[in-house]
Amino acid sequence: MSRPAGSAVALVNREQIIDELTTGKRLSDIAPKLGVSPNALSKALKTDPEYRDAIEAGFHKRLDDAEKSI
Repeated sequence: MSRPAGSAVALVNREQIIDELTTGKRLSDIAPKLGVSPNALSKALKTDPEYRDAIEAGFHKRLDDAEKSI
């Protein structure tokens, strides 16, 4: 059985991916659940401004969580 195309999966699951990224999850956490590689999702969404915003928000969330744990 072949893996689904990353761009199709990214478009169908776009909102879910962006929501999960905003909460601090990484593409490496999300992609396996969708049956594609993190790189495939990144390539498919790289021009989406909401994707870039979600990546930044997730980074800040992880940073805040790390600072709180110190």
